[in-house]
Amino acid sequence: MEISLLELGTEKAVEVLANSVNGAERICIVGPSSSGKSFLAKKLAERLGGTVLSTDDFYRADAWKEASVLFTFDHPRLIDWKLLLETLARLPEGEVEVPVYDMRVSARRGYRRIAARRPYVLEGIFASYGPLREWCQVKISVESPLHLLLARRMLRDVERAMEAPSRILDRVVTTVLPMAKLFVEPQMRDAKIKVFNDWKPALPERLRRCKPSPAAEGSGERRVVSLKWKEDYVYVIENFVDGLVEHYVLVSWDGKYVGVMVHPETAYATLSALSAHGYELSSHYQSGAWRGEELVGLLRDELTWTEVGSYSCCKLCVP
Repeated sequence: MEISLLELGTEKAVEVLANSVNGAERICIVGPSSSGKSFLAKKLAERLGGTVLSTDDFYRADAWKEASVLFTFDHPRLIDWKLLLETLARLPEGEVEVPVYDMRVSARRGYRRIAARRPYVLEGIFASYGPLREWCQVKISVESPLHLLLARRMLRDVERAMEAPSRILDRVVTTVLPMAKLFVEPQMRDAKIKVFNDWKPALPERLRRCKPSPAAEGSGERRVVSLKWKEDYVYVIENFVDGLVEHYVLVSWDGKYVGVMVHPETAYATLSALSAHGYELSSHYQSGAWRGEELVGLLRDELTWTEVGSYSCCKLCVP
């Protein structure tokens, strides 16, 4: 069964899910980071009167040590599997202790007692991995377009982990996505119910566009690579200024965007990841002269090398 959250709406989708689990007592919700697992698990448990647990709570107390070697927290070695399985086994007792893991400092902060009511809903990137395969009676996978995963992760971790958006994006494209390909996607393949989540966060900023301007002489360059998914875009921008180069990644929908300055390798990793996921690619190249924060000069379609016209473009505006 396949369900679209945007098409059905949250309440109807949760109703359909509740009717589809057929009275199962142990439900697993798995999907990549920021796909909406936690939100969906909470709504489903509320509908069924059950209890939610997250594999995120079961990182080992010393997980940061292993993460410093693996350069990622998205690896199953960092999960305290013994504690997780023991906790799941005690759920029928009606009350369990669950560890509290603080993402801001990557440390376990103690424990909290929760009332355990059937059905039990376990969510997380490892919710049906390895030792949990037999525990899951019904598996639900949650999938999202890649650009929305990037945007949600940046917006979420700025608040949850108090990190800079550029660091978040760098980690997502260099480690989170490869780990999801290795560990998460195989869990999703045999899911009984598949949920497609294309919900878009609300953003206040609007994306600036290039405006026609007289051509200018001098030295300046910029390149804008556009990756399109339906009506949404991800832009990878290179600005060459005074012998230096600045890279930006912008995720855009409905004329709005979330964008950050990034390292070159992050920009190229983003470009590679989205290209591999079937995003439609186009590229524009502009040469001319920088006047403060704007480049004035000729714009070309880089794939056909046809001239589009002369424009004055700020560092983040796009064709």
